[in-house]
This record gives sequence, structure tokens and C-alpha cells, in this order.
Amino acid sequence: MLNKIIILLLFQLSFNMMVFPFKLAKEHKNGLITEDSKEYNGSHFGADYFNTKIYFEMKIGDPIQPVKILLTSDTCAFKIGKSKRCIYSDEYLSYYNRNKSDDFSYTPGYSVADQEFYNEKGCTALDTIYAYTDLKLEKETKFRRVGFYLGSDTNDKLCGYIGLEFDNILCEKMFNIVKHCKSKNYINNYKFMMKYNNINEGLFIIGGELKDVIDNYDERKNFVSKLSEEVTMNKWGVDVNKIILGDKNHTIEKEIPAQINNDFTFIILDSKYLTHFNNSFFLEYFNKGICKIALYDNNPEYKYLEKYNVIECDKDKFGENDLKKFPILYIYVADYYKEKKLNFDGKDLFTETKYKYFFNIIFDLSPRNKIELGKIFLQKYTVNFNIDNKMLEIYDYQDYNDEKGEDEESFFSKNKIIFYIIIIVILFAITGVVGYFLGKYLNNLRKKRANELVDDEYVYNPETKEPINS
Repeated sequence: MLNKIIILLLFQLSFNMMVFPFKLAKEHKNGLITEDSKEYNGSHFGADYFNTKIYFEMKIGDPIQPVKILLTSDTCAFKIGKSKRCIYSDEYLSYYNRNKSDDFSYTPGYSVADQEFYNEKGCTALDTIYAYTDLKLEKETKFRRVGFYLGSDTNDKLCGYIGLEFDNILCEKMFNIVKHCKSKNYINNYKFMMKYNNINEGLFIIGGELKDVIDNYDERKNFVSKLSEEVTMNKWGVDVNKIILGDKNHTIEKEIPAQINNDFTFIILDSKYLTHFNNSFFLEYFNKGICKIALYDNNPEYKYLEKYNVIECDKDKFGENDLKKFPILYIYVADYYKEKKLNFDGKDLFTETKYKYFFNIIFDLSPRNKIELGKIFLQKYTVNFNIDNKMLEIYDYQDYNDEKGEDEESFFSKNKIIFYIIIIVILFAITGVVGYFLGKYLNNLRKKRANELVDDEYVYNPETKEPINS
């Protein structure tokens, strides 16, 4: 018995994170028109990059059955079945048969029909899953009795998905993978992150710390932000103090929430911001016909909803030198005591295809009271989400010394009035002390001189040296 306890403790101390390598699911939404086609335009670009899901293959059961798992920002539970969320292409579908796994068992936690599975009655269950415990993907480990919701008991092709929202009461019943693995001591915390290697692939990590994941980790580059209360319920987001485009005096927004969404690529802004980008950069290119605005309709069934302006530029007349000219976009993320400046330059904000460049910020034609940060943000800044305390750690890879110098310059710029006041107070204090002692010295000097003058009015007896009135 003691040996089993020791082995269990060693197991729990050995694995601090569970790692799954993911890829971008490419759904070919534009038929035969691809990024290499001359006909490829802003509408095609919007369709390809708006709803972009990432997935990985999870080994489940004993014996193993590989199941394709999608990561989505629209829910918080871990589910498997013939779901409406599945990408119905052989490349992204799998088979999972509970009867083939010796480790499978149902649980009494939740047993109802779910509309995600076409109202088929499902049930919560447990089974073995496999995950890597290292970033090099060399150590694969078995984790027993991990919970999920099995939405359909079928021999048809299906998928799984893991929700990235922070959990609610429903997910407590259906199983949130992060919280459930923490409850079984498979991981040491309630955190998860997507560490992108590039826009098409990366690592989904639960239980990891940034210091253990990022090469040459520098604690000074790690910024902790609280969860915004202004974004959609159960969604991840931060409060933004201001948005500045290029010139530091050109503020295009103050105090707005920013929702973080891994399900699309772009940064989404209200269409009213388009004027700022036109005045700062695009107007000349529009006038010369080098760039133009295309319309992307994400939901054609509705006349006015989910329509976006997408900017496309002709590569024959628009290239690397133009990207370098693009003004830097600064987004200042708020926290309790300080703010973090995120920045995006031309290389971050344009996607290159064979014939065109597309702007990675799209503009919503419907009024919106928030901005949204997609994969463009998550690729540049690794974010560790903590579902326990609703905090986010944002890691900035840019050189700290450069940022430090700018911060110091900003500090002195913002506090120069206080600095001048302190200098003036010190000067007044020094002047006061010097004045006091100088005045005291002069006063004593005057008294001494006065006594000498009084003494000069008397005639002294040379023998007694006492004064004689004259």
C-alpha cells in the first residue's frame, strides 16, 4: 500500500503539464479558388480566415482510438460525438466506439439530450487519454479516467471538441478538461495556453507555466491582467485603456473591452475606425487604385448582420517597403497598477498571398462596443489563461531593453512636473537653511559692531581702564 502511495506521489510530481500539438484546419471554403488564384479577393480571404479552427489528434481508450479534437472559444466543456461543430471532411473526422475501450465507463453526472448533437441523448463518461508531458513531444503518458460528455453512441464518423471558455455550472456537470485534470492532480494549476509556432500550428498546453514553456524566459516581459467584466459572458477578454495609431497624439479609442477569440484570425474593429487608418496610411493607396475595400458577408441569410470591410492591396504595386511604412498600432491593456503596451506593425497586420496583400484588421459594419483579438494577437503574444482566478498572463517577446528605455522615457515624460516640483522644494529648503544661518551671522555681526560704537563714546582711565564720562 505504501509503495502504491509513493508511486502515485511521484507520478503527480513528475508531470506539470499536458501537451497536445495542434494544426490549423483548412476547410477550402471557396471551392476551386485558392490563395494562389488571381480571382482570390477580400471576400474569399474573409471566408478562409474568419472562422478558423485548430485541431489535434487525441489518443483515447485502451486499446487506443485516435480522435480528432477541435479547440473552440464557444463553449467550456470537453465533448465527443456527431456534433454540429464538427468539420465534415474525412480529414477532420474520426471513429470512437466506447465498447472497444476496456477503460470506458459512464458517470451519473449528466445525462440529457444536447442540441449540439442533434438532440441525441448523451451522457458524461470516463476513459483513458494520452498526452505529451514535454515540449519536444518525446514523452507520451497515459492519464486514466478523464471525464468528457459522450454526445452520441454511434459508428458514424464524429469529432471531439474542447471548449476554451472559462467554465460555468453546465461545464461542471459535463467536465471542463482543465479543471477535471487538476482535480485528479494530473496538472498543478488551472491554466491553459495556445503557444503558436506560426499561424498554422503550435502547442495546446494545460497546466503549464510560461517560465517552463518559453525559451530564455524573462519575468520582466510577463504581464498579468485581470479579466474584463465588459466582454461577453464566460468569454476571455481584457480592458483596453486606449488605442493609438502611429503618432502618439493620434488616439483612436479610449477605454474599450477587447475580447480574445481563438476561432478567427483577425483583429476586428468597428467600421468607424476605418477613417483613422485611411487618414494615416491607406487613402493614398485607395486614390491610386493600389488598394481597395471588399465586402465579406459572414452570414448571408441576414441582411444587416455580420458584414465586414476587408482591405486588399495589389502585390504588383504594394510590397515590403509599403509594409515598413505602415504606422504601428498600439493597444494599451489595463490592469490594477499599470498598463501593458501591445504593438503591431506592418508585418503583423498583413497576410501575403500570391497576388495580393490582405489587411488583418477587418471592420464590422454593425456598431460594436468592443474589439476582438484573434490569432494575430495570440501568435505574437503567448497568453496563459487561468480559469481559477480569471486572470491572464501575457508574454511579450520583444527586446526588454528597448521597451525598458521607452518606459523610462515615458515615466519621466509623464512625471516631469512632479520632478520639477521636487527640485523646487529642495532648492527652497536649501535657500531657507542658508538664509537662516546667513541672517543669524549678519545679525551677530551687527550687534558686535553696535557694541564697538558704544564703546567709542567713552574715555577710559588708563590706570583702571574704566570709562570716564566726558
